[in-house]
Amino acid sequence: MVFTDKMADGVAAIDHQHARLIEIINALYDITLNKKASTTLMRVFEDLDRHIDEHFECEERLFTQTGYPLTKEHRATHESFRRRIADYRASARHANGTIVAAELLHLLKQWMIGHMQEADRDACRHLNAHGIR
Repeated sequence: MVFTDKMADGVAAIDHQHARLIEIINALYDITLNKKASTTLMRVFEDLDRHIDEHFECEERLFTQTGYPLTKEHRATHESFRRRIADYRASARHANGTIVAAELLHLLKQWMIGHMQEADRDACRHLNAHGIR
């Protein structure tokens, strides 16, 4: 999967972070395709956790800075997503890593379609209107 201009929301920092998520998705795809060891999957979880923390903190800081009216709802969605990732990480310690990677891959793709292409796009319109590009 490749980040394209069609996926861009018009806020450089957020677009860069979304492109990074696609790199993580590609790493998960590689794990499922090549049935790599669970240690590789745990490294992807570490990378994903760092990425999520950085990305959500960036978005939420910009929302607060610009008075985004849906900040509370957006933050709640972020927290729910963090919990889901933590659940997958916990199951990866005891389950088949390839299966967990495939399930996580599905979740991340759904997140891209549902959250990034809808909620983040709306939020970025707000940020653009406040001069953030």
